[in-house]
Amino acid sequence: MTDQETLSIGTSARYISFGGESSRMPALTSPKGYELLLPPGQKALCCNIAVYGSYLSTEETELIDYYVRIK
Repeated sequence: MTDQETLSIGTSARYISFGGESSRMPALTSPKGYELLLPPGQKALCCNIAVYGSYLSTEETELIDYYVRIK
């Protein structure tokens, strides 16, 4: 996945981060008109599988730091 592509999460678990070299912020975009943006350079995982529950996780951090942007 390149810095310019978007990814539909659907019912899956996926890394949404772009690695330490990218300055692009990983983001989750809602069809309801807002985005959750995470700081670049962190490993971020989004899970939307019903049996595990929906969650957003960042590796190697004690606290998830994010921004909300209203479209």
